[in-house]
Amino acid sequence: PMALFLLITMEVLGASDTWLHILGAALVLGRISHYLGLTEIGPNFCRPLGMAGTMITILVSSIWIMLDVL
Repeated sequence: PMALFLLITMEVLGASDTWLHILGAALVLGRISHYLGLTEIGPNFCRPLGMAGTMITILVSSIWIMLDVL
């Protein structure tokens, strides 16, 4: 939920479509990868890879918002 809130905030603040699409795709792929690793459908490295994708999305969007507001 936090990542989606940050993406919505970026859109309201006027982020370019490129940023929103890249971060949105990273979030969706990260969540799918995390699910595959958690349920052991995919290889074991999928879970940390998915967690990293989600955390990178949160980090990048937070930094973008902070720089835009300042």
